Amino acid sequence: MDDPLRQKLAVIAAITKALEPQGIRPVVIGGLAVAFYTSGGYATDDVDLAVVGREQFGEALEALGFTREGRFWTHERFAFPIEAPAGALAGKDAPLSHVDVDGWPVFILGIEDLIIDRLSAYVHWKSRADGEWVRQLLADHRAIIDQAYLRRKCEERGVANALVELQQQERL
Repeated sequence: MDDPLRQKLAVIAAITKALEPQGIRPVVIGGLAVAFYTSGGYATDDVDLAVVGREQFGEALEALGFTREGRFWTHERFAFPIEAPAGALAGKDAPLSHVDVDGWPVFILGIEDLIIDRLSAYVHWKSRADGEWVRQLLADHRAIIDQAYLRRKCEERGVANALVELQQQERL
């Protein structure tokens, strides 16, 4: 596949399918989630997943031809490593996006929690680039964002003021 985003999603779909019998559902987080919601506008070199059942996850990756190198899993056919830095998503009510890649499922962190993640980097790490991505995500996905959930979670994470600031800038 020539499209890096589609290739990464196809690999995650294969991993998801391999874990399905164990009831394990990996969720795309981090940069690949941003790339998904920006239709490839955001570039990322790796794949981050939230996955419960690390032992089964490792076994599934090994069966698919991946090898572990430190905290990353690599495959000779793919130019990107996979990492599972999160065991479970923080909060059972976290919305997910679901896409089919050639009939196989891929689960992606919901737009609201992705915005909160990038907003936290903007606030706590002073990452202006993450602030710009938040503005783009807010503008591009205005129609599907659960505003009540977003505001509630921003309050809980202490980034509500930054959300209001960026929403006002986005409207200018």
